[in-house]
Amino acid sequence: MQGKKKRFIEILRIELDDLHDDIEALAEHCTELRRARELSEIGYWGNLGVLKNELRGVGVFAQIMNDADPDQYDSLESLAQDLEDRLLASIEKYGMVPAIDVLIRRKIDKVQKFVEEQS
Repeated sequence: MQGKKKRFIEILRIELDDLHDDIEALAEHCTELRRARELSEIGYWGNLGVLKNELRGVGVFAQIMNDADPDQYDSLESLAQDLEDRLLASIEKYGMVPAIDVLIRRKIDKVQKFVEEQS
């Protein structure tokens, strides 16, 4: 069981890095659209604000993961649930966009399913 939880954290960290890169790529794409005058200034700044807020959420969740000790949880499910609960609390505390919950929760669910199927 301990190996599953540690593997979950390791893989989730990779997925989180991938999500961070995807959000940065979207921000870059918005900049390109703005330069090409295919996106208005209002649209650009609105999108950029949301994307930066999502990046902040990824960073906050990375810290939550770093603070979590997989050995302190009875099961993979309890670890995943605690991470999700702490994410929701952080979204409210820091005023992050709710979309980050959906994005990160999908990663948690994906990795949890993968780890459970591999056992």
